Amino acid sequence: MKNLDHPHIVSLIGVIEVDPVWIVMELLEHGELGSYLVEEQYTLTTATLTLYCLQICKALAYLEGLNMVHRDIAVRNVLVASPDCVKLGDFGLSRYIDEQEYYKASVSRLPIKWMAPESINFRRFTIASDVWMFGVCVWEMFSMAQQPFFWLENGQVINQLELGVRLPIPQQCPPHVYSLLSRCWSYEPNSRPTFSQLVCLLSDFHRMELEQDGRRDRSRSVSTFDANNPKAPPPKPSRIKGNTLPRLTCQQRTERDTRPVWEREKEQVENTLQRQRREMLMDEQWLEQEERQLDPVVRVDSHIKPPEKRKENVPPEKPPMPPTVMQARPTAELDRSGDQVYTGVMAMVKQVVQLKNDVNTLSASEYPNAVKAVGITLRGLIQSVDEILPSLHCSVTTEIEGTKRLLNKDLGDLISKMRLAQQNSVTSLKEECQRQMLTAAHTLALDSKNLLDAVDQARVRANLARPRPASPEAEDSGE
Repeated sequence: MKNLDHPHIVSLIGVIEVDPVWIVMELLEHGELGSYLVEEQYTLTTATLTLYCLQICKALAYLEGLNMVHRDIAVRNVLVASPDCVKLGDFGLSRYIDEQEYYKASVSRLPIKWMAPESINFRRFTIASDVWMFGVCVWEMFSMAQQPFFWLENGQVINQLELGVRLPIPQQCPPHVYSLLSRCWSYEPNSRPTFSQLVCLLSDFHRMELEQDGRRDRSRSVSTFDANNPKAPPPKPSRIKGNTLPRLTCQQRTERDTRPVWEREKEQVENTLQRQRREMLMDEQWLEQEERQLDPVVRVDSHIKPPEKRKENVPPEKPPMPPTVMQARPTAELDRSGDQVYTGVMAMVKQVVQLKNDVNTLSASEYPNAVKAVGITLRGLIQSVDEILPSLHCSVTTEIEGTKRLLNKDLGDLISKMRLAQQNSVTSLKEECQRQMLTAAHTLALDSKNLLDAVDQARVRANLARPRPASPEAEDSGE
């Protein structure tokens, strides 16, 4: 463990071998993540929880590169360095797998409720089994440190897993994150994603959550109550985020779970109705206060609305400005007859426009074919550029090569956004993911146009470009 060096892994400072043996490790003042989640459950946002998942996943991706399995990934083994930084610790069960495909445990005291089916049945531990445990750890974080399968005994867990039963979606967990957890809990180890793939997906999820928080903050700032304006209505009282019911103790939860299912569901419905009644009462009080603030003469129970005051000498509202649309610059006035590069760029633009027009009618399974058509068109464009490169001077090919690398990067970004749109095709983030995919395709089209500009400039410098011939209409007008 002393050789591990990662910003999200607890550092081992040293070991005192004199009896009694002491292990000196990095001090993290906030303690275990499980206790921290319980203490801060009403202040932690979805973006912060997603950030914690991303940081732990990066640490596990680092271990994956070292062929090392952790075998005990849970919130009890994650420590909080600061409100925006967590670190993975407790490598007591970790092992290097080196040349072997898996490590077979010989101990019997193992965290059964966190383990993958092959680990429970055969004591087989691999990177894929760590992916399963990471999914359970993410479930713990969004459940605010609840124990997984707390309603089952250890001996009952494997039977439920064999039947296809998985942990339910937590209340604060976004649907796209739970969809990713379902992939981590695939019964076949080969069907689970790697930690490198999980890092890419969680990075996109975290960026999306930050953008949504930013939009909510902007909308909240617009409706902020102005204390200097006495005629402004008071702000609507805020509600506590998350579950407003008191957290049950372990003893209370055990007693409630012994009752029949219909009794538990009935109690949940009654609690929900009570919470809605309280919220309705708060809304009515807020409306009454707002009406008094607007016109103290009007009674609260009056159903007659006061006449609206006509505004005189008020200029008409200014019509909104049309939205600005980013357009590509026109190409150079050159002869395009037989120009394969120009033909390839135009084909690329047509493919992007076709993708934009068809994205709402395509199913998620048809996304790869549409993106594949864009990739084939890009390959033809790059081949046409490679054919003319020998005829150009070496001093002007650097920009062209750089633009080609940028196009390959744009295509990779488009494929990544396409996969994200596939995973969220049945969630509320479907439109947002489609928009990101179209933005990546639009960037690819613009960079293709930039490649054409670079090729045109190189042709002009090499005296290989010919001006566009004048049209017959222009000649007639000149006469």
